[in-house]
Amino acid sequence: MMNRDDVKFAKNLKRLTKEKGLKITTLASKARINISTLHNYFNGVIPSHIISIKRIADYFDITIDQLLFEMIDKEKIEESEELTFEISIKKLK
Repeated sequence: MMNRDDVKFAKNLKRLTKEKGLKITTLASKARINISTLHNYFNGVIPSHIISIKRIADYFDITIDQLLFEMIDKEKIEESEELTFEISIKKLK
């Protein structure tokens, strides 16, 4: 059984927004999530709706699993961005 400490969502959310230089209001707008709901997520509330998690993961171009359970660090963010760039270039060819 998973406990609350296994979920890294709030820490990852804070780290990702900081690394990208985002304001919470910008993320709320881009992910189409209510600002007060997003504040709750930053304060440790785990989303009850999978669509919110999916929208945030999609915005940061990471998986839901990464967002919720892995410690996201700057290197993983950069690797994800590089992979997305490589895939985009391959699609253009």
